[in-house]
Amino acid sequence: MATHPQYSPEVWQRFRRPSHAGVLTGPDVATGEARTPASKAVLRLYLRMGQDMIQLARFQALGCPATIAAGDWLCAWLEGRKPADAADLPASQMADALALAPVRRHCAVLAEDALRAALQKSAA
Repeated sequence: MATHPQYSPEVWQRFRRPSHAGVLTGPDVATGEARTPASKAVLRLYLRMGQDMIQLARFQALGCPATIAAGDWLCAWLEGRKPADAADLPASQMADALALAPVRRHCAVLAEDALRAALQKSAA
């Protein structure tokens, strides 16, 4: 298996087999999107809210393996959590969990931005 030095085994695993990729629809779904103009990466997050918690989380991503891995990790982490707890999740925790190289840490910031946008819409 060929690997790239900028991507950890955690990133490759989530990139190759994302378990939370997809779209959620319905009135109980909040969406958030973030983009990075420099790399043209896009991450869209879908959160199904219910009983004061995030019941399901899915993502769509266009970007490097770290962008896809960040979306997948974030969705897995979010399910079953309260929105208030999710709002406290820092990009650095995602970056550390995925062992992102310094040059790829912006992918975690992208995921954090998409999360903030979705949570803002869910509160509206």
